[in-house]
Amino acid sequence: MEAPAVVQSYYDKRIVGCPGGEGEDEHDVVWFWLEKGKSHECPVCSQYFTVS
Repeated sequence: MEAPAVVQSYYDKRIVGCPGGEGEDEHDVVWFWLEKGKSHECPVCSQYFTVS
């Protein structure tokens, strides 16, 4: 796993949208819940997210 995109939050849980990347990784925004202490992988482009 590459370094995840770190999302700042005052809360333990929040909704995050993955806008995709460029080229082959480009896609419509995919929304998901992200919780502190857990990483989430975008099911479309495989980018990882975490909240701190």
